[in-house]
Amino acid sequence: MRWTILLILLATFVLYGEKNKKPPLPSPEPVIVDNIPKTSFAFSPDGEKIAISYWKDGGVHIYVKTLNSGEMKKITNIQGDHPSWSPRGDRLVFNSFDPETLSSRIFLVTAGGHGLKDTGREGESPVWSPLGDLIALTYQHNIWTMNIDGSDFRFLTMEGFNVHPSWSPDGKKIVFSSDGSIAIVNVRTGNITEVLKEKAWAGYPVFSPSGDKIAFVSTRTGQYDIWIINLSDKSLKQITCDLYREFNLEWRPEGYIYYLREEEGVSNIWRVKVE
Repeated sequence: MRWTILLILLATFVLYGEKNKKPPLPSPEPVIVDNIPKTSFAFSPDGEKIAISYWKDGGVHIYVKTLNSGEMKKITNIQGDHPSWSPRGDRLVFNSFDPETLSSRIFLVTAGGHGLKDTGREGESPVWSPLGDLIALTYQHNIWTMNIDGSDFRFLTMEGFNVHPSWSPDGKKIVFSSDGSIAIVNVRTGNITEVLKEKAWAGYPVFSPSGDKIAFVSTRTGQYDIWIINLSDKSLKQITCDLYREFNLEWRPEGYIYYLREEEGVSNIWRVKVE
């Protein structure tokens, strides 16, 4: 009788463990590991090129790498960070920090490194709209939009610490980090919806290519890991679990999330398959 009870308890324990066993996390893989410090990157719309902000020669400058050939070209002689491609892939917008004035301004440049243009606006982390008509950016810890030429500078948030803007695929919404949580703002109406109230910290949110999910970085486990939230039911899924700091996410149509992974003070580009 005693052995029967023990066998039943053991079977119950095994079945409970199998039922509640978490599926294995996808395996990240390196993409560009040259051990040169990087601060940000962005793929061209066709996926054939990647703009990378490298820390070289005492400053941050933007280089464009052609993935098939490996050709690398420096396209900014001024400080350049947070590049974002136009939908046509012919220009980039970026912010340039001036150490003398301690301010950051928004610039445009062609993909070949010509026609550098100052938009006349200060700000950081500019992101070109998928529709091509607007640029979203962070200015004074809030989210703003402007026309490509810098006109019609409009704020979308007014309170709190709001950073890391990223467009929805249809160009109608912007997701961003708000006081360490995740929120979405409707560009036309200005209505803000809280997506995730994070008890720890969350940042670098990006929409999935289908627009129904958002990937972000969270410290909810005590380290910087990538998570995904499903917008329909608010369910969460952990994607990475390691001791490295992950940031600057980009969710590509082929189902990979690309990101910077910092190891021993140097950030390289990695990716993880999620769909």
